[in-house]
Amino acid sequence: MHIRCTKCQAAVWVEKDKLNPDKEIEIAKCPVCNTTLNFKNPIFNFTIPPQSAEKLVFKLIENQTKKEYLLKIGKNIIGRNADISIENGDKFIGRKHCLIEVLNNKGIFQCIISDDGSISDDNLPSKNGTFINNSQNRISKFDKIVLQNGNTIKIGHTLLTFLAQ
Repeated sequence: MHIRCTKCQAAVWVEKDKLNPDKEIEIAKCPVCNTTLNFKNPIFNFTIPPQSAEKLVFKLIENQTKKEYLLKIGKNIIGRNADISIENGDKFIGRKHCLIEVLNNKGIFQCIISDDGSISDDNLPSKNGTFINNSQNRISKFDKIVLQNGNTIKIGHTLLTFLAQ
């Protein structure tokens, strides 16, 4: 697919098979002027099937202690001093570390995690980052990742598992 560079208007080719279906926003570099381009991912999707809202529960389970944290429909701020407070002594977790938004669109659910700074007082992403599925790459401030059942989330030195049941 082609996108247009916002700076020099050059056509930039992006291969669809290289896109991550879990990312709503993707990034490409213009080969002409080297500008970083953010664009809406055309293959962005979610895999949580339609289910009855009364039966569906979204939760995070802390891997070491097995403590469970229930997610509500809407915005769930995760951190040491947040909607969902992780109180295990991990000082590498920010007070407001990341956001998981649970969306319900006519019975179709999406759980989207981001670390873009929108929830922090200084508008900056968390200092120690948020990582999905043992990746070495932290979620960038442009990423909105759709969580899949069983994904692991690393914040600070703490591992959490996302479950949709």
